[in-house]
Amino acid sequence: MMAGVVLTTIGGVGMITAGILSSTAAACGSCSSSSQDAKAAASLIMLIVGALTVGVGIPMIISGGKRVPKFSAPVALEAPAWIGVPRGDGWMWRF
Repeated sequence: MMAGVVLTTIGGVGMITAGILSSTAAACGSCSSSSQDAKAAASLIMLIVGALTVGVGIPMIISGGKRVPKFSAPVALEAPAWIGVPRGDGWMWRF
């Protein structure tokens, strides 16, 4: 569950950062076109990776959040006992 929380958080931060980078790339008037293209490509990659980590993190949160019982059903334990008659083939242990 914690891995899902971490992945979802990192993915969300990455997607927000990609949006900020994309908006600064579009608003940059003094940047060259190759610099704007590089920023746009980097923001697109960050957006895709962020969406993938959010997409992987959410199912991990859901599957990790299921309650698991702390203890299983108690098993009755019995002490070993002697059974049979005192002959060579009559004695045995019962567990």
